[in-house]
Amino acid sequence: MQRPTPVGPPPPPINALVTRKRAKIQSNEKPLLKIANDAVPFRYWETPIEWDKVSDVRVSNNEDAPVFFIESQLPKHYAVIKCSPSPASELFGNQFAHLLHVPAPHMELLEHDSPDERHEYRVCREMFLRMQDEIHKLRSKNLTSKFYIKMELISPSCTLECIPSDHLNNLNSPKLLKNLGRLIALDILMNNGDRIPVGDLWGNQGNPNNVLYSQNEIQFVAIDQPCISISNDQLRQKYFENVSKLYGRLRADDHTSIDSIVLFFKEHTGYEIENRASIVQGMLDVNVSERDIIDLKVKIEQAKQGKDHVGVYESSLAQIDVDFICKILNCMKE
Repeated sequence: MQRPTPVGPPPPPINALVTRKRAKIQSNEKPLLKIANDAVPFRYWETPIEWDKVSDVRVSNNEDAPVFFIESQLPKHYAVIKCSPSPASELFGNQFAHLLHVPAPHMELLEHDSPDERHEYRVCREMFLRMQDEIHKLRSKNLTSKFYIKMELISPSCTLECIPSDHLNNLNSPKLLKNLGRLIALDILMNNGDRIPVGDLWGNQGNPNNVLYSQNEIQFVAIDQPCISISNDQLRQKYFENVSKLYGRLRADDHTSIDSIVLFFKEHTGYEIENRASIVQGMLDVNVSERDIIDLKVKIEQAKQGKDHVGVYESSLAQIDVDFICKILNCMKE
């Protein structure tokens, strides 16, 4: 199987970043602002990480899901490990992005009870707990989760507001804007409103920190797209109706239907997208079937090789509402 283009998460927040040299944090060390621009992804799925040779570990101290940046035995080659509270949902969102031809990081499950991964899991857990003892603010309960997520790093990358000025002209590139449209379609299918505002679907302002731009590949990358189903029947039906209306306008070539998207980009980059047609083409380019979605959930169910722990994985699987996603898909294609 062909591997995806190396991509991964953005630099950690400045006020939550620490660095660890050879597994020891010195009290007089100052936090680094970000991983160096010449850092590259370590292809851990081809070469195992030699944990006794890890020289640098940094952490983005997100209370719910801390993200660790691990420098491998190769200098400046980093892998990423996330302490996710919803491992199955995270894997599903990642693989769903690939189905829709949206760039996304290579991602694997790291389990506490898998015969092949048990040792690596324990090394990570012990290291994270040692860091917790030394970093007062690192207090997430998910540090001791029985499931971690291993991911690629993308570098150099940036969030929407930090796109370099010499890259802004790319915001009228048909290829990049089709890529953006497919990313938005992915969010609509996952009901993920915490990235880019789309008409009346979510009624929010969006989150530019969740729009990741790859400066090398000139593309937007999908990270952190949870599956958020709606259980309330009335709200569920309203969402379906709004998706149907939106896609009816898109098929009618009504470019005012994406006003909120264009405004969002102008507010956070200072650049006004003129090539709306390419975004619309990307949003309409949903070449996935209900069978694909059903099969994908089965694949995620089978990804766990060892035992569950207090229903963590099973609970995360329950967040993936295949019927909900398939109905959204049908609304897009009506």
